[in-house]
Amino acid sequence: MKQFILFLVMVLNTGMLYSQTGKESKSDILEGKQVGDTLTGKGVKYKLYRDSDNDLFVLQNLANQDSTGLREVYPDDKIDEYYIPLEVRVKLATIVGSRLPPEQRAIYKRGWAGVFIHFRLEQGKIKELAFRFDKPEWGDVDPQFKDNEEYLKMFWTMSVDQFYKIERALIEEIDWSEEKWTREGTYFKVLINSGVEW
Repeated sequence: MKQFILFLVMVLNTGMLYSQTGKESKSDILEGKQVGDTLTGKGVKYKLYRDSDNDLFVLQNLANQDSTGLREVYPDDKIDEYYIPLEVRVKLATIVGSRLPPEQRAIYKRGWAGVFIHFRLEQGKIKELAFRFDKPEWGDVDPQFKDNEEYLKMFWTMSVDQFYKIERALIEEIDWSEEKWTREGTYFKVLINSGVEW
């Protein structure tokens, strides 16, 4: 009888352990995903698209109300990059860099091309955004980007939770409501160039 009770206790404990570990959610990464795939993190879902030129990839939060404008390369009501001051690029690059762990931040400092963030503004504040970039293999097509592969690979191996952390920081920390250039349109994109930060 004692052996049976001991066996029952072991079975119940194993079941409890399995149910606890089974509930842990793992945050997806982009690597290995295809256009149209949904990536899941802790309380957030993103979808992988191609941009309107069918050139670069776009990672967009499924909670965004704007389902297509952020994927447009040249959307209507676009703010010309000419209007966007350098300090805006510096602030954006700084926020992105500050949300990366040290080993990724080191790679980020060396990167210089291939990653954009597209924004939709509402009264000078970021309402929604999407990440736009190419695959690390870009360097195979264009040799000038060969040394940038590590930088692009870093983004493809980042978890969805990391993208969400960056997204929330940008939305919460940016307020351009007093800036005249934000009245020039609704959409704008910025090349995330860590070189302007450091």
